Amino acid sequence: MKDVIELESDEMRSICVSLNTPNYVVKNWRHLAKSPELEIPTEVYKDCQPDKPKSPTEALLKSIYAKRPDLTIRQFCLALQNIGRNDIVKFIREYFQSQSPSVTADSS
Repeated sequence: MKDVIELESDEMRSICVSLNTPNYVVKNWRHLAKSPELEIPTEVYKDCQPDKPKSPTEALLKSIYAKRPDLTIRQFCLALQNIGRNDIVKFIREYFQSQSPSVTADSS
């Protein structure tokens, strides 16, 4: 995944903003961290706190990039779908379609 979408990219920043937003209706980074598809250890989840100066989603993604270098965009999208964040999955698909019409989030 890290070879496909850089953590410092505008697209990943948009994903972080979407997942950082605390909302009782829409699931956020905490739900993603608990997703079985991502296999994130509890201690990593506990280190990603919103009261720290950085984005909790960015901290979570840095950990995922470091500990799960084999994670695919497809697995990431599945985790997002499982927490009901189809809006972000759609955003990722549109990003790949804008990069190359022959590449989609499902093929990465």
